[in-house]
Amino acid sequence: MARSTTHSLKCSVFPGTLTSRRSRQNFTRTISGMIARIAAVPVAFALMLQTECIRLPNSATPCRLTVVMPRKTFPLTHEQIQPLANGHGSCLATDRIVIDGENVGFCYRETPASEHDSGWRFFAGDESQEYVENPMNIGLYDVNTVANYDPQIIPFLASPEGSAFERSSSGAFVAVSFARPGEA
Repeated sequence: MARSTTHSLKCSVFPGTLTSRRSRQNFTRTISGMIARIAAVPVAFALMLQTECIRLPNSATPCRLTVVMPRKTFPLTHEQIQPLANGHGSCLATDRIVIDGENVGFCYRETPASEHDSGWRFFAGDESQEYVENPMNIGLYDVNTVANYDPQIIPFLASPEGSAFERSSSGAFVAVSFARPGEA
């Protein structure tokens, strides 16, 4: 049986507090900040949390959000993570990199989804579409964490949005053109 980790967040939503668009955006930002404090929360889970809280605009009862996630075993411990690329923000990376220890094979930078998001998305390059579509296979990490798993990404982290890189057969990264599905 797979072991699991439980994360709980508690937030209070009172009647009439989320009636304007601005108040809903501020609330979503607050929830996003709470989510960012939980290590390796899959993006789909983060979106679910935001959605569930926003669905309770007229509730005077605090909502408790509890999620049970499979426990992941990371090759690097917290103590082994070095400050190689601090200050870049968060990113998305697949378990092929941070759990299986594979090198980054493909990465791209898109417009950040939040103020803490760097826009970087990291893949080993051998993930199937089915694998990538499963939110339990992708996590939210600090860019520094991914750089500790593959330091060869560090020189490319200052690249602008729209940049994409692929590891060549020689092991070096080369710039490639990339359009996200639906943007072509």
